[in-house]
Amino acid sequence: MRTASSPCLALLLAFPVTLACGSGSNNANSSSSTTAAGGIGGAAISTAGGGSPADAAMGGMTSNGSGGSGQGGMSGSTGPSAGSGGASGAMGGSTAGGGFNSGGAGANAGGASGGGTGGTLSVAGSGGASACVQAGTPGHTGVQCDPGIVGDGSLDQMMPPGDTPPEAVADPKGTVTNVAMIHSDVYGYDYSYQLYIPAEYQAGKPAALMIFQDGGNYMFTFRSPSVFDSLIASGEMPVTISAYINPGAGNERSVEYDATTPKYATFLINEFIPNAIANAYDIVDDPNGWAIGGHSSGGSCAFTAGWNFPDKFHKIMTHSGSFLDLASDDNPADPGAGAYVDLLTSTMPIKPLRVTLLSSPNDLGNGKWFQANNDMAMALQTAGYPFRYMKGMGTHDPRPWDTYDYPDALRWLWRGYTLPQYAP
Repeated sequence: MRTASSPCLALLLAFPVTLACGSGSNNANSSSSTTAAGGIGGAAISTAGGGSPADAAMGGMTSNGSGGSGQGGMSGSTGPSAGSGGASGAMGGSTAGGGFNSGGAGANAGGASGGGTGGTLSVAGSGGASACVQAGTPGHTGVQCDPGIVGDGSLDQMMPPGDTPPEAVADPKGTVTNVAMIHSDVYGYDYSYQLYIPAEYQAGKPAALMIFQDGGNYMFTFRSPSVFDSLIASGEMPVTISAYINPGAGNERSVEYDATTPKYATFLINEFIPNAIANAYDIVDDPNGWAIGGHSSGGSCAFTAGWNFPDKFHKIMTHSGSFLDLASDDNPADPGAGAYVDLLTSTMPIKPLRVTLLSSPNDLGNGKWFQANNDMAMALQTAGYPFRYMKGMGTHDPRPWDTYDYPDALRWLWRGYTLPQYAP
């Protein structure tokens, strides 16, 4: 676990930049490396790929070097390789927006196996090399370390044994607030919402944040409070306050969710978060610590929020996302969420987003939704984004395919993210 005596932790808390830590040599980027044989690689303070610290704070650092090899460790050419003295994965290339490259991933494995004392926030062991980034304003920061590449890409989902995963069975120990209303000047009408406050939350210690569209769906169908309870208690998610907001009283769900304009996210950022959450609870302002999710049009809405405000939301969860042209019915000038397929591959540099998707051949539109999600996954892969796409066999109803996979999707989304203020 993290200890206050860690030299890397001291540096990390003092400087909101990327740190490459561990004993042995470390090449965190192709143009800058520091060798500290037997020393602390934390002396090397650099930004990812020559970018700024803000660029590096993307839910994962881009590392264009060949990976670091710890003294006495092993180097793996295709992935993590564990060794008692440390490890390195030397895949070269880069992993964008949420994925550290394999130099860090290899060191992760070495740290776990070697269990040394020179690691970054206990991510890398003695002789290993890893990288973490701390972002946010002082007192409201979180730390994103290498999430690795396990579970990345397109995967076929196994038939779930039921609707409810084990993580969702128990009643939540955290607090679920009563339904409340908030008025939006952006839209001119009210929204209903509920919040989940984990039992581990402490006033004065900022928590991470996750927002869900179609809030009742995630509150009850997905049983989010129970799932959050389980994953926070096990340490597989940070202490996270979640918000479940329903479409507005104007009965304009498609107008709000299917549009690709910044309007809905502007409402969230300027009105909802300050007046419904941050006025009563302490949350980080680190974009690695803000996630947003939704089902169907709520999923494409979540992606739109991250796309338009990558300085706010780095983590995006979608279930049967409506990545089609549904917005033009209300606004002929809006190309709709189907435009993201081309935008993903034509917009450079890529944005600091980490994305989950789930769909199936039995989804809506006689295969249209499934094809749209296939196209999104291919575009994310082509552009170099970290993504997890589960292909199941369910219908548009989240049960059982979406709901059973939900805890694993959250694990993948939040992997590597910690809150130092909640360190044991």
